[in-house]
Amino acid sequence: MIAKAWRRLPTPPAGFSASMGLPAFHARLLYNRGIRQRAEIDPFLKADSRLLNDPMLLPDMEKAVARLRKALRADETIGIFGDFDTDGVTGTALLAGALR
Repeated sequence: MIAKAWRRLPTPPAGFSASMGLPAFHARLLYNRGIRQRAEIDPFLKADSRLLNDPMLLPDMEKAVARLRKALRADETIGIFGDFDTDGVTGTALLAGALR
């Protein structure tokens, strides 16, 4: 039998939730992601243009795009693989929808 060892993240200091103006649950999530000041909340939660990157800067993206175009023109089956966390499932679903 394989035992799972859970590692609990630290609890924010007393008063942290109130200082952030957030419910305790949300404050704890942000605290455990390194958010320690009120001014850091909005940039973290509200995606803006500073977070956008050109996907064509990824290595070999030109090759990947060319191969996808060829597969779409030839009506080939395209396999899409993603992981099972929130962004993996979401990204996989978005990519499948876009390719359909």
